[in-house]
Amino acid sequence: MKKSLTLSLIITGAMFAAPLLADDGARFRAAPTGSEVRIDGSANVHDWHMDGTLIGGTFDLPAGVTLDSTQADIGGLKGDRLDAHATARIPVNSMQSGTEGMDSVMQQAMNQPTYPAIVYKLDTLTFKGPHTANTPFQFDAKGELSLNGVTNQVTMPVTIENGDKGKLKIVGSVPLKMTAFKVPPPVKLHLFTTVDDVKISFKWVVAPAKPAAK
Repeated sequence: MKKSLTLSLIITGAMFAAPLLADDGARFRAAPTGSEVRIDGSANVHDWHMDGTLIGGTFDLPAGVTLDSTQADIGGLKGDRLDAHATARIPVNSMQSGTEGMDSVMQQAMNQPTYPAIVYKLDTLTFKGPHTANTPFQFDAKGELSLNGVTNQVTMPVTIENGDKGKLKIVGSVPLKMTAFKVPPPVKLHLFTTVDDVKISFKWVVAPAKPAAK
């Protein structure tokens, strides 16, 4: 497990780079630090949670659009639909509960050896205005979430705000049912039985991607 986690850290760190402003839009890659993800759930004995800090992937803005939360408007946006795209990946084995037995039970339930990552693909962002300068932009995000080999459409509220050195901080959460992804609610030693409903919350920090070498 340590070897896999180290490899995930190396891959995620390699995605961090410097600014890109291309004619066909702007690409951001996952920053090596600053991201957080949490799964909250309940059980017959007590509530539980799993935490991680690894979210890899890319976030793309369409040409002519700039996100600057210090401004009142989104530069270049026409209407309320922002045709942004993203792919975010969370290694299943990077999620830790602090209890080794619980971690192994959850990874087994999510079929981690066969499906090692939770993957989200963003299709569109719908802007929820009006916006006040120096506050996060509010959006409804629509995309596909894949877990345990099952893909479902999900819609969730997200906020986006600017960070240092051109970074963006994307924050959101979504309630889910494990059985919707064919994940059986785990049972530990016939005593600890989890509830089907969980919530995934995240803070994803992305940085402007490095321009391709000419």
